[in-house]
Amino acid sequence: MRSLFWCPKMAVAYHPETGLNVPQIAIWMVFLVIFLDTIGATISTPALPYYAQRFGCTNGQIGYLFGAWSATATRFAPLMGRLADAVGRRTVLLMSLIGAGTAALAQGMAPNYWVLLGARAFSGVWAAVGSTAQVYMADACSPAALPTYLARLSAVPGLAMIFGPGLGGGLSKFGVN
Repeated sequence: MRSLFWCPKMAVAYHPETGLNVPQIAIWMVFLVIFLDTIGATISTPALPYYAQRFGCTNGQIGYLFGAWSATATRFAPLMGRLADAVGRRTVLLMSLIGAGTAALAQGMAPNYWVLLGARAFSGVWAAVGSTAQVYMADACSPAALPTYLARLSAVPGLAMIFGPGLGGGLSKFGVN
């Protein structure tokens, strides 16, 4: 019989070389999810002023376009954490890719300012998945390996922010959408 203080993490065996209790490909997939999510959020940045011009936006409305993503990402971070506890971290990571993809399509096909603003806000909801990725890392890594993997995870959004706007700017030559 298990003791009252038994912790499932204590019973987990970690791979001696990687310090992981999951296949290393699982960690790479988490990195990929965060990379794609951040690229999805930043790829549209160069096109937003063109959308604003097309929709006749005021300066304030342009600010709302940029702020909507950050506001919802901040607001939904704790909710995504609770959802990950309820349905599983992998499920939430997968949902974030589907949600971010849906938001990107909505942004690309936005017929007016309000749809674009809503799509940007919806995209931010799924950007809150970063905290879920960190918790997944804590579950999957040994205490000795955790700082290394968290440091690598923290570098992924910055890397995506380098490529996202450049990719978006390059693709905008084919059209704003």
